[in-house]
Amino acid sequence: MRLSSFLPRLSLTLTYLTSPSESFQLTQHSRLILHASQSNNHLDDGATKGLKVGFLGCGVIATSIAKGLLTQSSDTDNGIPITSIAITKRSEQKSKSLRDSHPDKVTIYDDPQHVVDNSDLVFLCVLPQQVESLLSRISFDETRHTLVSLVSTATVTDLTSCSKLPPGRVHRMICLPSVSRRQGVCLLTPPALSSSSLSSSHAGISLRPLLENLGGVVECETERQMVTMTSATGLMGPLYAILRSNRDYLTERGVPRSKASSFIAKFYGSVISDAMVDCEEEGRFDDLIREQTPG
Repeated sequence: MRLSSFLPRLSLTLTYLTSPSESFQLTQHSRLILHASQSNNHLDDGATKGLKVGFLGCGVIATSIAKGLLTQSSDTDNGIPITSIAITKRSEQKSKSLRDSHPDKVTIYDDPQHVVDNSDLVFLCVLPQQVESLLSRISFDETRHTLVSLVSTATVTDLTSCSKLPPGRVHRMICLPSVSRRQGVCLLTPPALSSSSLSSSHAGISLRPLLENLGGVVECETERQMVTMTSATGLMGPLYAILRSNRDYLTERGVPRSKASSFIAKFYGSVISDAMVDCEEEGRFDDLIREQTPG
């Protein structure tokens, strides 16, 4: 019996998900720069000896990135050493939990300036309305600091202006909490590669190897391209709904709920893992479709 015979609701839902939509169409000249984990780029000499990381704001995304960085740091093969992580108190529950889990690495500071003073790489993870007032009170060292913003509405131009850091040292990034398990892709703009064309005083930390260790990185040439890419996140809810629908179909026919949930989650996980193989090849998805049994 084919899997399709007991997943009757999948076809209709996928038809809906893949219906043409302007927001999902990328023009041919909008190229993505997808770098493999075997990238030859490395962190600067100071970072390879040990990178100091700071977080302005300590919510879900900040703690997820921090956990992923600490986990990859212990990887003896490809890990980038993290000597310390400085975090602000808010949210207090999450910052305290992170410190308690890694007391030898994590320090909580009341003053955001102290976070920056004790960091080389700074992640900005605050609410949009807090960005300008926060950055205006902080002094960055343009020869030392690299700023990566997770704030959805803050542009690179605005961040550069507020932080007074030079181009090449300011980036925007988008990721999901799965980076805590080193299984989340990061969107980054401008590309980290762009810093290599700048003078040594303006070239910040090479982020690519660090982000590859969190699960992978796709570097977007422009902020508009990044915004277009994030449209895919709108499919998360419908995708989870497909899983729930398939699970319910099985349970309605006598399969224990726990077994149904386990099978459906792992089945789709294996499907996605196949799609990730050679995913930078333009025809990869077409090849996978042709491989399927007709009907």
